[in-house]
Amino acid sequence: LPAWKQETIDAMGFGLVNKCIMSWNNDDDHVWPRDKLWFLLMTPEDETSGQWTTFFNPSRFKGIPTLTAWVGGDEAIEAEKQSDDEILNKVMNNLRSMFPSIREPDRVIISRWGMDENVRGTYSFPVPGRDFYDDADNLQRRVGRVWFAGEATNSAWGSTMAAWDTGEEQALNMARSLEGV
Repeated sequence: LPAWKQETIDAMGFGLVNKCIMSWNNDDDHVWPRDKLWFLLMTPEDETSGQWTTFFNPSRFKGIPTLTAWVGGDEAIEAEKQSDDEILNKVMNNLRSMFPSIREPDRVIISRWGMDENVRGTYSFPVPGRDFYDDADNLQRRVGRVWFAGEATNSAWGSTMAAWDTGEEQALNMARSLEGV
């Protein structure tokens, strides 16, 4: 890669979020409010603060009781060293503090994006002293026959839609460039 592209990549902030996705087979297991998409657990400031305290409720979209617990930053890095059982235990302890009658889920999927050698993280973020929008524009610029897309190449950084939109945009750009071939 040209120096300007590599410098932009190296200077951009890059963080980590992991998820513990849980689902239950029986609708009777749906013990949390059905109409709330997000639940945040407030914890005392101690060594467990911020660990698995944000929950997303996509049950109405999935058609079965489903919750996704989120952890980010340093806590996400530390969680990647833990077993699935250790993570699920922490998540369930937090859920039980809000919903005492919740039972263990029937299915669990836990992400470890930082350990994936092809990914190593999950989102970009602005770094003090840099113009994120200039960096995103530089990241999106084509280098020869290589096209770049992803949430870091979009002004709506840190979102799945930003990744989707830039992928679609670059696919259209590639198609247009092939029309004349």
